[in-house]
Amino acid sequence: MSKMIRAMKKVYWKGRKKIKKLPPVKAVKKYMGRKRKDKLLYETLPAAYNAHKNEPVDERKVIFIELRLPDVSNSFRILYDELQRDFDLDIHVHLLRNSFVPREEYIRRCKEMLADAATAKYIFVNEASDVLSCVDMRPETIVTQLWHACGAFKKFGMSTAELIFGPNAEELKRHPNNKNYTYVTVSSPEIVWAYAEAMDMKDRQDAIRPVGTSRTDIFYRSETIAQAFQNLYKEFPKAKGKKIILYAPTFRGRVARAKTPDCFDLEKFAEHFKDEYVVIFKHHPLVKNVPQIPEELNGTFAIDATKTMTIEDLLCVSDICISDYSSLVFEYSLFERPMLFFAYDLDEYFDWRGFYYDYNELTPGPVCKTNDEMIDYISHLDERFDKQKVIDFKEKFMRSCDGHATDRILHMVFADRYDSLKLSHERTDDEIKVSVVMPVYNAENYLFDSLGNVLKQTLKDIEVICVDDGSTDRSAEIIEDYASRDFRLSLIRQKNQYAGAARNAGLAKCRGKYVVFWDADDRFALDALEKLYTKAEADEADLCVCDICKWDHTTDRYVLPSNYLRKEYMPEKVPFSKEDIPQYIFNFTTNIPWNKMYRRSLITDNDLKFEHRQRANDVVFVMQALYLAKRITVVDERLIDYRYNNANNLTSGLSKDLYSTYDAFLAAHNILKERGAFENEKVKQSFDNKTLNLLVQSIDLQTNEASARELFDMLLQEGFRKIGIEDYENYYYSRKVYQAYRTMLTGSLVDTLIVLKEQKNTNLEVHRQKLCMQRLKVQRQTVKIQTQKEKLDIKTEQLKKLRGQMGYRICKKLGFFKE
Repeated sequence: MSKMIRAMKKVYWKGRKKIKKLPPVKAVKKYMGRKRKDKLLYETLPAAYNAHKNEPVDERKVIFIELRLPDVSNSFRILYDELQRDFDLDIHVHLLRNSFVPREEYIRRCKEMLADAATAKYIFVNEASDVLSCVDMRPETIVTQLWHACGAFKKFGMSTAELIFGPNAEELKRHPNNKNYTYVTVSSPEIVWAYAEAMDMKDRQDAIRPVGTSRTDIFYRSETIAQAFQNLYKEFPKAKGKKIILYAPTFRGRVARAKTPDCFDLEKFAEHFKDEYVVIFKHHPLVKNVPQIPEELNGTFAIDATKTMTIEDLLCVSDICISDYSSLVFEYSLFERPMLFFAYDLDEYFDWRGFYYDYNELTPGPVCKTNDEMIDYISHLDERFDKQKVIDFKEKFMRSCDGHATDRILHMVFADRYDSLKLSHERTDDEIKVSVVMPVYNAENYLFDSLGNVLKQTLKDIEVICVDDGSTDRSAEIIEDYASRDFRLSLIRQKNQYAGAARNAGLAKCRGKYVVFWDADDRFALDALEKLYTKAEADEADLCVCDICKWDHTTDRYVLPSNYLRKEYMPEKVPFSKEDIPQYIFNFTTNIPWNKMYRRSLITDNDLKFEHRQRANDVVFVMQALYLAKRITVVDERLIDYRYNNANNLTSGLSKDLYSTYDAFLAAHNILKERGAFENEKVKQSFDNKTLNLLVQSIDLQTNEASARELFDMLLQEGFRKIGIEDYENYYYSRKVYQAYRTMLTGSLVDTLIVLKEQKNTNLEVHRQKLCMQRLKVQRQTVKIQTQKEKLDIKTEQLKKLRGQMGYRICKKLGFFKE
């Protein structure tokens, strides 16, 4: 212990001589911190890089360095996705997590990154970093700084050298943060000088390229706006029908102790605007403690979306943006909407950080120092908003952000290697594992969910064939937009011939080993194709069936139906076929095609086609597939969200196409009979049960009495006879269906409808009881999780206090224990 005390005294007096103005403790801490930083940036980290510096450069290696965030950030996302999808490259991502992980872990990650970077051909960064700047970068490596912000607002880097915010010039040159860049991309030619000053690149100003900012390309994509509104309404349902005020201030203070402004008077805004507007708060991501929204306003007039929505989404949906000194106003100018600048501390902030342009001349909206000024401006927005001022601001600072910045950046970085690195999209049939056929008709409101899910599937070796069936909305335009960015997607156009014809058109173009027919208004688990394909391959199946959820998108509520995968009708072992369950081959699942994956050879070898009818066009196709499949397997998971209560749903107009269900089953009956299916009496029994069930349901689904009467009379007079339905006791699996059928045979439509209504009410009561049990179970689990969380929080707080004690730090320093 005496040796340690002598060492500390030595350090103290040495630091005291060098930093005389500081109190003794601070002097020691600062001196030791500087020595530790010097060792790290002059010795430890360069050594990790130099150990591999003489190895050959990997001409295909691309590295993305994320300094703080836990995943690829929005500054990288568009470019990263394009490289993953369209280029033959070996892409590595390094998440350093500065300030978010213990120092030892951060250093380990930095060393790992630098060792990897030593042999990389291309490196992309989006923040200033002394880690990448502390090494002598080999000349073969191209380092591109995709700066995380647009424009040039508040000062940074060398521009803050003599301000309160930044370190002095000597320290910035001692440990530079913006060294080794081959290129720096900025949003406009106007601001090149500012970045040259901030990054100490005045002698290399030609490396700062005004090609645009990659992250802004997303604002020019039509699906981005629609998806942003969907995300908003899911997070904040009360925002529907209201205008959006976004309050997104930057932080105050230093990065490590970032604070957010707390002068926004939400109650006063609510008093003036609660009937017309809602307010969304988006605090800077570095801020850890944010002001709480009053309980009576939270979720009704305002929400804090700091952790729940991206700034990109919020910029898309906002009608008014209130900020202060944040660079997000440059991106928001792309929308040419009103902006206010709540700069109540302008003088202090100027002394603290400074600006590249005169603040009052720069801002394309009013600079307000009080809440009353903002409220007054918004109250008279129509006559005061100067749109031309915003347009001029956009032209000056965002001139290069036109939706094509990413493409320009890639051509700049790869230069003459661009074409050779880009993948050829020609694929053989063997390379396509699954073909996704999607009929589309007036689905512009749903394509962002459905196509988004399909193109993000974990199974990548797919093709997606969308067939636009004469849509009169923007469906085809949206699909073309997606197709321009994903070579796996193609579009077929045809006149309106209904979903059956559309599926056949897509099927004719399929090249995959398996085929799925997915609808444009549904949603799909991101691993749905992978699970279905893997199971089908493992069991060498002709058909793979999964379960589904029913999703009411108007209320965002889910129903878990039991009829899409009925285990009581399935054998214990899979795969199976009609030979194993002849009496249930048509009953263990439904006749819909979209919860099934088909081996394409099953379809082509048997010439299976969908019917060209408006409704029930899938009955003939699916029932033949179920009968002909020699090996059927199952994924017992709910992989599809089927959207119901949809105004465009075909069942909403059954009375207009009265005999659709009957005609479809009659056609299936005749085709299956020709194939010899009914030579097996159990297969016939399975078909009769399926048919009777749906025909009885079709009466109940009619929207008026006249239609129900007409269908009822037709079935009794000739329908049941033609399709082979007869009154056999103990022949039908459902007592309720058989009861309704027997009631029909009495000739009374009224009695039949009464029976069906009573059965429906009974089913609803059983379902209600099941829901109550499920909710009770969820409540119990929630309480249990909350209790465990509270215990963990207590232990975390105790550990935090322990780590703050001097004894703990001394013991750790002496190596008595390690974390």
